[in-house]
Amino acid sequence: MNATSNFVFIVGKFPATSETFVLDHVLAMKSAGNIVTVIAERTENEIAALAKLKECGLENVVKYYDVPKSRFKKMIRSMAGLVVLGKQSPISTIRLLAEVCFFAPLSWNYLLIAHATRGMARKKVTVICHFGPNGLVGAALCKSGFLHGRLITIFHGNDVTAYIALKGRNVYQYLFKNGDWLFPVSSYFSERLGSLGCPPGKLKVHHVGIDSDSYIFSPRTRYEREITIVTVARLVEKKGHAYMLNAMDLLKNRGILARYVIVGDGPERLRLEAQARGMDLQDSVEFRGSATHYEVRQWMHACDLFVLPSVTAENGDQEGIPVSLMEAMAVGRLVITTRHSGIPELVRDGESGFLVQEKDAFGLAEAILRSLVLTAEQRQEILREARNTIERDFNACLLNREFANFVASAAL
Repeated sequence: MNATSNFVFIVGKFPATSETFVLDHVLAMKSAGNIVTVIAERTENEIAALAKLKECGLENVVKYYDVPKSRFKKMIRSMAGLVVLGKQSPISTIRLLAEVCFFAPLSWNYLLIAHATRGMARKKVTVICHFGPNGLVGAALCKSGFLHGRLITIFHGNDVTAYIALKGRNVYQYLFKNGDWLFPVSSYFSERLGSLGCPPGKLKVHHVGIDSDSYIFSPRTRYEREITIVTVARLVEKKGHAYMLNAMDLLKNRGILARYVIVGDGPERLRLEAQARGMDLQDSVEFRGSATHYEVRQWMHACDLFVLPSVTAENGDQEGIPVSLMEAMAVGRLVITTRHSGIPELVRDGESGFLVQEKDAFGLAEAILRSLVLTAEQRQEILREARNTIERDFNACLLNREFANFVASAAL
C-alpha cells in the first residue's frame, strides 16, 4: 500500500479507554505511512483525550463534533450546521437531507458529522466506520457526496445485538445496500448479519487482535496454596461478574482458598459489592476500579487464572471477542470463560483454556477446580497453545497488514 492512501475513520468518542482496538487500528494505518483523518464525537474528559492523542502523535488528525445531550439543542445545532453546509456544498446537502429523510435511519448526528467532513469531498478515500451505526452515517455521507470512496464498516458486538433488538431487524438494510464491505469481528456475527439480509459477497470476518510481541510470555504453571483470580472488564451486565461471585461462594464452601480481583468500573458496581457482602466474601473479593493499560498488564502477570464469565444481557447485548482474553492468553495465564458469542473462536475448551455455559456459576467453579488438578506439564501445554493461537490468529500486526492489503487490492 503506498504512502498516499487516504483513510477517514468515523468513530464514536475517541480515544475511548474501553475501545483501545479503535485507537490501535488508527495508529496501525498511520504508522504504515497512510494519511489518516478521524471524525469523532468529543469526549467528556477533553484534557485527558488530548493528552492521549499527543502521546500517540494523533493530535492533528482528529476532527471532533459535539453532540448536545438535549435533543432540542442537538436539533438547533444541526440546523445551524445545515445552513453552513448549504452555503458551502448545496448539492451534497440536499442529497444528504434526501437520504436522511427518505432512506437512511433518521438521526440529527448525520448533519453534525457531515459538518466535520467539510473539504473532504474532492479526495478519494477509504472510509472506515467502527460500529454499525457509524456505518449508516458513512453510507449516507458517501451517497450524498460529502465523502468519496469505498466504505468499510467494522461490527464489534453491541451493534449486532442490542442495537438490532432496539431498532429492529431492518435497521442495517440501507448499509447492506450502500456499503462496500462489512467486517464483523467474528464468524458468529458474520452469520448473524447474513441472516438479516447482508449479501455474502460484502461480508468478511476480520478479527480484532493485539500486538503479541509486546506481551512477555511467562506461563504460570504452578500455583500457591491461595490462588489469585482476576477479571478485567467494565462492570456491566454482559460481563457476568455476578455469576463469578456465585462461583466464589461455591469455592469457599469447598474449602478452596481463592482471592478474586475485579479490575474495572461501571454501573453494576454497587449491586455487585452488595452481592459480595451478602455472601460474606469481603475478605476474598477486591473491587479495584478503573485501571490504566499498564496496571491491567500488571494484574495479568499477578494472577493465576483469568476469568471472564460473559453472558447475553437482558437487552440482547453481547461481547465480540474480548481483547482482555487475548491479553491473558498472550502472557501465559489460563483463561476460563463462556460459550458466548465469538469467544469459542478464540478459546477451545481443554486446548487453549476452559469454556462453560453462560450464567453457570457451578460450571465456573468446576472449571476452576479442574484447572487446579492439572499437572504443570498439562498447564504448560494449554498455555503454549493459547499463546500460539494469539500469534497465529489474533496478531494485530498480521491482521492490520491483511486489512491494508485487502483495501489496496480492492481499490485496483
